[in-house]
Amino acid sequence: MIRILKYNGFYTNVNYEKESKTYWGKIESIKDVITFEADTIEKLQEEFKNTVDEYLNECKDLKKEIILRKNKSNEKTKKPKIKSRLII
Repeated sequence: MIRILKYNGFYTNVNYEKESKTYWGKIESIKDVITFEADTIEKLQEEFKNTVDEYLNECKDLKKEIILRKNKSNEKTKKPKIKSRLII
């Protein structure tokens, strides 16, 4: 079962890595690679909102236009090797 989180026009698929017992997500609705993780679903939801807010503030500071892509709701996400929170 794939769970999707939505916030402020952004979305992510919720993923779980059994080995590290970690929930993680990657914002799917933008071209930039932004990932986040937490040890519970509740913390992941909060981390997702915080990450989106940070991204919006960073784009505002850089005067960068944000273009959102449409949701591909049943698409599984591969965990990126990049552990960075924000890459622009």
